[in-house]
Amino acid sequence: MGAQRRAHHAAEQAKRDAAEQGRQMMVMLKQQQDAYAKMVETLKPKPVEAPAKTIRSTVDDANVGVKTSRSKRKTIRGLGAGAAALRIPLNLADTSGLNIG
Repeated sequence: MGAQRRAHHAAEQAKRDAAEQGRQMMVMLKQQQDAYAKMVETLKPKPVEAPAKTIRSTVDDANVGVKTSRSKRKTIRGLGAGAAALRIPLNLADTSGLNIG
């Protein structure tokens, strides 16, 4: 009976030792995993931020000044002045060389 008890106690002690070694191994693996994660973070390339480009507004350039209201007559007169500014001479006297159409 004494030998059986000693064998049982030895087996139980071996189980406890194995469990303790397992816990130590898990702690060591966890620390190693954390160290690797930190190393990976330090080795990752950092994103390079491009400098912010300032975009010049063209709204102010296009709408300089205050627009005044124009009557319909002034608008039509302005269109006629634009066509007259082309200054295309019409040769109506010479019937052989009309430059119309």
